[in-house]
Amino acid sequence: MKKPPQRHQGVPQTAEWKSSNSSWEDGPRGARGRHGAWTAWRSDDGSVLWKGRYLDGKIHGDVTYFDHGDATMIVTWVHGSYNGLRTLKKPAAAKRKRVKVPKLRGTPYERLTQLDEALRGAKHEDYARVAWKKIRPADVAKAEKKLRTKLPPSYVAFVKAHGVFDIRGTDGEVYNRLLAPLEIAKITLALRRAGEEFLDDGLCFQGNVYDDNFYAFRVGSRRKDGEMTVGEWNHDDDSVWPRRFKTFDEHIGELCAHWCDELA
Repeated sequence: MKKPPQRHQGVPQTAEWKSSNSSWEDGPRGARGRHGAWTAWRSDDGSVLWKGRYLDGKIHGDVTYFDHGDATMIVTWVHGSYNGLRTLKKPAAAKRKRVKVPKLRGTPYERLTQLDEALRGAKHEDYARVAWKKIRPADVAKAEKKLRTKLPPSYVAFVKAHGVFDIRGTDGEVYNRLLAPLEIAKITLALRRAGEEFLDDGLCFQGNVYDDNFYAFRVGSRRKDGEMTVGEWNHDDDSVWPRRFKTFDEHIGELCAHWCDELA
């Protein structure tokens, strides 16, 4: 039996993989099988594929299909038998007001503050704000003990002063989550135990939306000032260390610039 694909964020843990439909599906069951309202999610990005109802194990009534939030088609079934379809007109895309993107300046924290103001002011359909969470300063020493190495001073100073952050989407997505010190230890050590040799010399410190790819500090690049270069670990083996030395502070600056480009 073919292994199910990765379950994307937003797909319930109770959803079952339906290989014949290439989708995750979830809903209530009765004595004769599926019974009540069911939902299916796409395997590639976790977006809703369709919503419909079952009656005693058979699809019954209207099943509405979606294209990333927009209803595109309704297929009608009667006790499991196909009974026609109708295509829905896709709503015209709203013309988004062009946003004047600021030129970010200052420290990483100041740039993130400016980015937060830009995100909130843009009223983007997908991206909303920068969210923050405090950490316990003592966790830095605990994480370094677990990792048996020091974390870069720039990262340590940043999280002790400001905490960790992520970029929030308008419907709950979490992008570029900066990991707290103990999360760096937990995730890095788990991936090393799983055989990820690239991370024998790396420390995962910031994830993507699915937390399956990470930015990483390269321990072997440590300079006299304690700083380390920033590379990328990808679960599909497309991992890379940069040719030039890029610190945590520079990484945050580039990250903020990227998000400003998303608003333009």
